[in-house]
Amino acid sequence: MNIPHLIVSVFALITLFLFSIQKFSSHIQKIAGDKFKTLLHNSTKTPLRGFLAGTIVTALIQSSTATSVILVSLVDAGLITFHASLGAIIGSNIGTTITAWLIALKLTYIAPFIVIIGFIVSQTHTRFQKYGKMLFYFGIMFFALFSISFFLEPLKDSPFLKQLLSGESSLFLTILIGAVVTLVLQSSAVFTGLVITLASSGLIGLPGAIGLILGSNVGTTATAFIASITANTEAKKVAIAHILFNVIGVIIFLPFISPFIALIKFISPEITIQVVNAHFLFNIISVILGLVFIKPFATLIERLVKNRV
Repeated sequence: MNIPHLIVSVFALITLFLFSIQKFSSHIQKIAGDKFKTLLHNSTKTPLRGFLAGTIVTALIQSSTATSVILVSLVDAGLITFHASLGAIIGSNIGTTITAWLIALKLTYIAPFIVIIGFIVSQTHTRFQKYGKMLFYFGIMFFALFSISFFLEPLKDSPFLKQLLSGESSLFLTILIGAVVTLVLQSSAVFTGLVITLASSGLIGLPGAIGLILGSNVGTTATAFIASITANTEAKKVAIAHILFNVIGVIIFLPFISPFIALIKFISPEITIQVVNAHFLFNIISVILGLVFIKPFATLIERLVKNRV
C-alpha cells in the first residue's frame, strides 16, 4: 500500500472511531435520559461525592469533555454551584481512563464479535433494540482501533515518525502535538486510544506516549471553555477550573518525568500496559492533589475570575 492511500485509510478509521464514540455516548445519554444530570446534581454536595459522580458519568459516556460541558450547563442554569462542580471535574479525569483499560484488556480482538452481536440485537423489534445499537457502536470503537493498528504496522520503521514521536528529542513537542490533536478530535478518550494503538504497533515508545497523554490532558479542556463563552460567570469558573486543574497537573509532573518513566517500566515490561499505567497513575496523582487542595484551588479560581471581571 502506498503512503497517501495508507494515510487516507488511517484518517478514515480515526473518523469512524470518533463517530462511533460520539454515537455510543449519545445512545447512553438517550437511554439514561436526564439521569446523568440528576446524578451530578444530587451527588455534588461534597467534593468526594462529586468526584465519584464525575468518575461514574465519564466512564459511562466515555468523555470527560461531555461531563465538563454538562457541568458548565448545570452551573449556568443555577442547578449546582461552582464549588459543588469541582469534585466532579476532578473525577472526570479518572473516568476517562476506562477506555485505556479496555484496550489493555485486548477488547480490540473481540470487537468484531461485539459489532455482529450488537447489529443483530439492534435489528430485533424488542425492548433490547436500543441496547443493541449502543453495543454496536461500542464494538465499532474498538474495531476501528484494531484496524488502525493493522494499517500502521508498515510505518513502525519510519525514522522520521520515530524521531518525531519518540519523546526523547523534545518532550514539549509531544505535549504540544497531544494538545493540538486532542483539541481537533474534541476527545481525550479518542486520542488516548490512538496513543495506545501507536505504542502497541511499535510506532512510539513510552516517553513519546507519556508526552502525548500529558498534552491530551491539556487539549481536552478546550470544549468546555468554548461552551462557557456565552454562559454566566459561575459557569465560566467551571471551565477555567478544568483548564487550570489539568495544566497545573502537567506542570507539576514535568520535573519528575524520568523517575516516573522508570517506575512505569518497573511495574510492567509490556508497552501497552506501560502506557495505560502511565495514563492512570498520572490522573490518580493529579486527582489526589486536587482533592487535597480543592479549597485553595477554588479560591484561586474565584480571584482570577474576579480580577478578570
